[in-house]
Amino acid sequence: MTIKVKSGLSGNQVALWETSSDHPGGEIFIAGTREVEVAETPKVQELLASGQLVKVEEPKEAAPKPAAKTSTKAKGSK
Repeated sequence: MTIKVKSGLSGNQVALWETSSDHPGGEIFIAGTREVEVAETPKVQELLASGQLVKVEEPKEAAPKPAAKTSTKAKGSK
């Protein structure tokens, strides 16, 4: 399972660089404000608990809006 995270550190400090076959592409580098998809490795879990990494919640999809009502006049009406 993967999640999205970003750095919990200020500025462009590197929060984590890790290689693991569990990560998408086998390697992750987390710094700045960039959101990164990662596997929940023990190191990622440790840094989430410490606040060095912050989990990015995926926005929930809004309910679809109802279709606009269109009115048509009956044939022969003015």
